[in-house]
Amino acid sequence: MKRLSQPSIKKVVKEVLESFGQGGRLTELVILSSWEEIVGSRISSRSTPLYIKAGVLTVAVYNSVWMHQLSFLKSDMAGKINDFIGERTVSSIKFVLQKKPDWVPSPRERPEHIERDLAPEDEELIEEACRSIDDAELRTVVRRLLIQQALVGR
Repeated sequence: MKRLSQPSIKKVVKEVLESFGQGGRLTELVILSSWEEIVGSRISSRSTPLYIKAGVLTVAVYNSVWMHQLSFLKSDMAGKINDFIGERTVSSIKFVLQKKPDWVPSPRERPEHIERDLAPEDEELIEEACRSIDDAELRTVVRRLLIQQALVGR
């Protein structure tokens, strides 16, 4: 029996985000949700990626000493990010000093009640988009990204 090929994760997520009119945000969402995996726990506990604009990733850093240290690692970090994404998306990194929030939930720590804030039509679109993803873990990750995007896009 011939096995049907599965579409790539990136392709599925990109198509779903484009259906929400947010196709350009895929890279940003991947970086935001995978920050610790990309840069490691030492750096991720002291910084947070904010947004990408014209190839420049803006990253909040929680103290001036770490901001100075990270300035020496800019090109290495950009390389790691681009390797992780699989394309040259980040050409430069800009660090901004920002007070660390008291608590920033990781994607795994976010409360489920956040879904109650979704509009019923958004929830239906997300469920429909995720229905075709066979892998349960992947489906959960894609669903979480889409929920986050729907809530941010309001």
